[in-house]
Amino acid sequence: MKSVARRFVGIDLHLGVTQVCVLDEQGKVLREQRLPTGDPETNHRLLSYLARWRTGGRYAVEAIGFNRWLVNACLAAGLDVIVADP
Repeated sequence: MKSVARRFVGIDLHLGVTQVCVLDEQGKVLREQRLPTGDPETNHRLLSYLARWRTGGRYAVEAIGFNRWLVNACLAAGLDVIVADP
């Protein structure tokens, strides 16, 4: 049985833009992307982008007051998300 490669997805959430950084198991940066956020359409695009690493992905978002929508949306989408102290 083939094992699934782990990916670690860091999410730096801001009111108008979100920075996403994806690392492999050795900590090598695989991808960095800035995506707009703030309205339902752009938030949906962010979630679609994050879902690319659903299998084998572990997501971390900083513990800030306005992250609730993203954390709830990630959990609803079946993403393995944690909230961490920045």
